[in-house]
Amino acid sequence: MPRDNYNIIPVFLAGVLHVGILAGMIFVFDFSRPMNPRIPLAIKGTLVSEDEIRMPPPEPIAEPEPDNSEQLRKEAEEQKRVGPVYQRVQK
Repeated sequence: MPRDNYNIIPVFLAGVLHVGILAGMIFVFDFSRPMNPRIPLAIKGTLVSEDEIRMPPPEPIAEPEPDNSEQLRKEAEEQKRVGPVYQRVQK
């Protein structure tokens, strides 16, 4: 193996390695600009003062009517059951 007194071969190889790493970083880096849409940072709005806000007084809640469907159903059944007999008695 040849003997190198001035370390020319290792210095040359280190330089080639450094140039290769630097070239790799430059070529891998993406120089294109990202195409992000521009988003407005301001919001359009209207300033409203406290005097302009008027809450109407709450309306009273109407109570629901009682459910008498069960009673009506019972009366209809009773009329059906008693009806023909009552008509015969009146004749």
